[in-house]
Amino acid sequence: MPKENKIPRIYLKNRTITFYLSLCFLLVNICIGEQTFLGTEDILEGWNSTYGSIENMEVKYCEKLVTDLSSLDGRFSALTRYQHVERIEEGDKYHIRYSIAEDGFENPDELMEHAFNGKATKEYFGRDKSGTIAAGLGMRDVQTMNSLRLYMLMSVSPVMSGKKTQADTRTRFEQLLESPYAKVSESLDKIAGQSCHVVEIERAGEITMKIWIAHHKGMFPMKYQSFRNGEISIEIEVEEFASVLGKGTEIWYPTKASRTFHKNKSRANTRRYELSIYKFAPNLELDDESFTFDFPDGTPVADSVVGLSYV
Repeated sequence: MPKENKIPRIYLKNRTITFYLSLCFLLVNICIGEQTFLGTEDILEGWNSTYGSIENMEVKYCEKLVTDLSSLDGRFSALTRYQHVERIEEGDKYHIRYSIAEDGFENPDELMEHAFNGKATKEYFGRDKSGTIAAGLGMRDVQTMNSLRLYMLMSVSPVMSGKKTQADTRTRFEQLLESPYAKVSESLDKIAGQSCHVVEIERAGEITMKIWIAHHKGMFPMKYQSFRNGEISIEIEVEEFASVLGKGTEIWYPTKASRTFHKNKSRANTRRYELSIYKFAPNLELDDESFTFDFPDGTPVADSVVGLSYV
């Protein structure tokens, strides 16, 4: 009688384990391969659930012009090299401390302080040790500018409609993603080690803008480029980043980023800025005292609200 072939149990066990591991690996790869890219509406929805949750913020940063001023033409040779900012904002209300000195707030002569409490704008100017109070919202650039919002495409800017400029309450990110010319690239890219969807704005067969969006980081914009005549005109790129919790939502933000105005046919020189964020705190418990400050002792104040000047 022929001898029965017996396969060792240990061999069968190993073959079974190998089979299941191979099957799992195959299924994972199938899932990854069949993963569909997010559309602009999906990206906007994810972005709104993260960055749309921001009701207010406190931010501290320094933006530095790193380009040698002597290399710039006359129009730009007097540009400010340093902008140190401490800012609290909620809607239109704000409180800002601002300095253009290299040593920041250590130099009281370069300190400027501004606040709007919803009714009146209060200003202090360190160079001439004077102050003002005026009804309504102050609209100086230093008052309205928040460089963190600018770098994260969260600033609100007017848009052109025909020959007229119209108010638009949408952020720059929303404006771009809601554009009928926006489309998502068919391949992912990496910025600072983060996998990103790439959104392109294309008009008349020419790409005018590109945004790299970290989909695993709450739709955090990692890089932005605008183009003119086929050349990169403006570029923003995140180099380092961190996250904070705002009302239970993890919000990613840059701790170090750059903004470059590239030399092209309409710009004689390249200018590069570096932004360092020292603090970002969203969704704080704020009150009326958050949007005012006291003038230093002895400050002459021109108060147009009450129609008086006093010290």
